[in-house]
Amino acid sequence: MIGYILLTILVLVAAPFLWWYWLLAKYKSLDAVPGPKPVPIMGNAKDMGSCTVKTAFGTSINAQQKGNPKYVAAISKFLEIFTLRFFSGWMGNPFLFRFSKLYPEYKENLKTLHDFTKNVIKNRRTAREKSKINPNSSEDGIKIKAALLDMLLDASDNGMDLSDEDIRAEVDTFMFEGHDTASTAIGFTFLALAENIKYQNKVYEELVEILGPDSNEGVTVSQLNDLKYLDLVIKEAMRVYSPVPLIGRSLDNDCVLDGIKIPKDTTVNIFLYGMNRNPNIFPNPDLFDPERFLPENQSTRHNFAYIPFSAGPRNCIGQKFAVLELKTIIAKVLRKFEVLPLPNFKPEIGMCSVLKSRNGIVMQLKRRN
Repeated sequence: MIGYILLTILVLVAAPFLWWYWLLAKYKSLDAVPGPKPVPIMGNAKDMGSCTVKTAFGTSINAQQKGNPKYVAAISKFLEIFTLRFFSGWMGNPFLFRFSKLYPEYKENLKTLHDFTKNVIKNRRTAREKSKINPNSSEDGIKIKAALLDMLLDASDNGMDLSDEDIRAEVDTFMFEGHDTASTAIGFTFLALAENIKYQNKVYEELVEILGPDSNEGVTVSQLNDLKYLDLVIKEAMRVYSPVPLIGRSLDNDCVLDGIKIPKDTTVNIFLYGMNRNPNIFPNPDLFDPERFLPENQSTRHNFAYIPFSAGPRNCIGQKFAVLELKTIIAKVLRKFEVLPLPNFKPEIGMCSVLKSRNGIVMQLKRRN
């Protein structure tokens, strides 16, 4: 009797492993598994990471001069594989993913990203130790705002329990969240303005009024904050072209949605791209209309009806930085150029962790007089 029980237990334990072995032997590679294969959509402006690294971490990767092509390429390929895994029932499984031909490439790219971040932390720490002046001061002793990395290193040096690995995780988060989302938002905002000249003209009029007619004149943060109409345009562009089309949350408690009980610990994916096209919230949703975000119109909507930077305790940690980044670049370009549409061009919208266009984001530039 005991022998039968032991045999039954052995079969039950071994059966799943035998099935996985048979499946993998049959298909040899996960690429041979039948069914649709998601096609990743890669970015058109990957070099925004250079701005994020320089501003937030006090160092530069010189991406626009191809100074660190390996790191830039590693981010792109890592996000491509990440998106494939997200939509694949096979590669989403950590055990099965190890048998994919993409696994070695995934690990190699991940190592490149981690090694780069570790070197940034190490070099910054060394520079701080060698420097005889406050790292948060300029050469003439004037106090400046510390970069994020310096703030983390200060906290570690002042006794807070932050290891280099903890700091690396924070730096990776900021870099991953900030580099491709910003370039996507900027590219699609320019596209929206090219397709809607009357709104572009209003933005330009505001730029001249707030920043002055000299396009070579510098811009202050205070002036950027005064660009209220550009705020409306960016919000509407991020509604029509959601830089992050999908976010995920794990439920802390049971949730009832449309009469259906969703148990706690369930991972829920929120399709922001679809939310932003709900005609009950945004009438005529495909129409680009920045005035949707005028205070009198915005007050009629639920606070969470529009969440381009997510919401709650897990919202985007860099949203203020991102908006200033967008305003700075958009203002710089529009002060010198008029952005015009390319006849018959329509973006082929897709996703690769962020919103992308398969055929790029194409427009024309006309120098202003």
